Parts: sequence; structure tokens; C-alpha cells
Amino acid sequence: ILKRMWTEAQPSFAGRHFCIEDVYCEPKPVRKPHPPLLIGGGGERVLLRLAALHADIWNNLSVNQADLRRKVQRLHEHCRTVGRDPNTLQVSQQTMVIIGKDRADALTKRQKAEALYGGHLGQGIAGTAEECIAQLRELVAAGCTMFIIEFFGRDTREPARLFAERVLPAFRRQ
Repeated sequence: ILKRMWTEAQPSFAGRHFCIEDVYCEPKPVRKPHPPLLIGGGGERVLLRLAALHADIWNNLSVNQADLRRKVQRLHEHCRTVGRDPNTLQVSQQTMVIIGKDRADALTKRQKAEALYGGHLGQGIAGTAEECIAQLRELVAAGCTMFIIEFFGRDTREPARLFAERVLPAFRRQ
């Protein structure tokens, strides 16, 4: 429905769960043919198939970070089944980044995050800048092409600055 509203003058649609008739969506998005459609979640039978059919980006939830490689393989299977080139679909990973100035600082922050979030933290990215770089590279090798990052801390400016200064340069394109 969204893609049709973004690209057609007055679309109509009658489906099993939703129905629209001659609706207007103005102004149309500037991005052509439409803004990227992100579908997030981890269901391997239904959700990943829907992502293969409709999404521009599939987002793996942080709680499923350890399963990224398997889920990407399953997503690619769905893409091939529906006749889509898997390389036309971006894969994003939602993750919390816990970065410390040194090993001791990183460990203290990780323990605080685990106490606050428990299992909802997922695997996350945690450690020194060098350790964060290594963990991010593992996710890229598993098929991740972009990240949705949340920084841990009461004031997230400090970890964001540390990440920008010491981690991001390792991923600059030459």
C-alpha cells in the first residue's frame, strides 16, 4: 500500500486485511521511486519471506545478532525462491555499542548494561575500539551492510565521540 501511495496518483487496493480507495498521498516523497522500505524482525518462515518480497532493507533485531549469518542465508533463500537477486537487499543489524577507553572501562560499562538490560541487550558490540572493530567486521562478513546503533550510557555523546574517532576510521572507503 505504501509503495503504491508513494508512486501512484490515487491508488486503490482491496486485500484481505486492508482496503484503500482512490487515496491521496501528497506531497509525494522526493526520493525516487520511493523511500527505502525497511522491514525488521527475525521470523525465518514468514517475515524474511516478506522482506524478500517487499523490503529494500531487512533489519535484524539486536536480540538475534548471534544468529545473523543463519538469518541472512535464510533471507537469501527466500530471495531466490521469489526470483529476487539477494544483492539488491540491504541487511542492517540493530545493536547496542558499549565502548570503553580501555579494557577495564569497557568491562565496567558492559556489566552495567547487562545489569540494566539483561537478555534484551542481545549480543551487542562491546569492548575497546579495537574489539568493537573486530566484532563489526564479523557482522559485515556475515552479510551485514549497515548498522542501527544505540550507544550505551547516561550521556551518549562520549561513547559516540569515541566510536567516531577510533572505530569509524577503520571502515572508511578508500
